[in-house]
Amino acid sequence: MSARMTKPHKTETARRWGGGALLRLLVVGLVFGSVGFGYVAVKNQQARYGKQKEKLKQALLEAREEIRLADGRIAILLERKRLEERLARAGSSLRPISSGEIIELVVEGEVSEQAADVVHEAEEVRR
Repeated sequence: MSARMTKPHKTETARRWGGGALLRLLVVGLVFGSVGFGYVAVKNQQARYGKQKEKLKQALLEAREEIRLADGRIAILLERKRLEERLARAGSSLRPISSGEIIELVVEGEVSEQAADVVHEAEEVRR
């Protein structure tokens, strides 16, 4: 056995593994680069979502405040005392209609049978 077979020469080892090491280094670099790029993209998206979340929180707080103010206005408008005051200011003269104030209309001339039936039924109801 020669020395060459038992121990490969340094140049042969470098030739044999030099391309593989370079390829491994390139693959590892690409993996770390893509992981880093993905991390930055996720952090940017997280920051955008955080800003959007804050805007939505602010809009929600504003909407709640508007609802609270509207509830207060409605409560003020619907207070019994205020309603009575508004009714008094309007000077409402609403009162029930008496039966003597009801006007009966009599149709003269040619009346269709259906209209005549309705008039007769109404007269029967009044009696």
